[in-house]
Amino acid sequence: MMRRFGVDDPAKLPDFMAPGSPEREIPEEVQPQAGDLQIEKATANIFLGTNFELVMKNRGVKSLIFTGIATEMGVEHSARDAATRGFYPVVVTDCVSSMNQDRHDRSLANLASLTTLASSKEILACL
Repeated sequence: MMRRFGVDDPAKLPDFMAPGSPEREIPEEVQPQAGDLQIEKATANIFLGTNFELVMKNRGVKSLIFTGIATEMGVEHSARDAATRGFYPVVVTDCVSSMNQDRHDRSLANLASLTTLASSKEILACL
């Protein structure tokens, strides 16, 4: 991270995704609705440091649909871990991204052997 932002001190790193920051705002089209569950994620993996797995299993959830802004980080870490924890992970190929196209493409190739890859159009057609 320090190299990416050109700083020599961790204290100088930008506070990415800080509460109240513009990049943390949820677009109006996908705003949580009454009864929706929101879980704060502190690591790249949704399962680490949260009660996500317990909540999903208590609700009888078997399939998890992954989207995100860092395919090679949060999406891949979480989807891989989901598979090892007995969930059926689906990665939405047109709803994941990366700042690096090569890493994004490699991550999707890695995930293809562990998860289902599908477009949002394909997923919506199944709902």
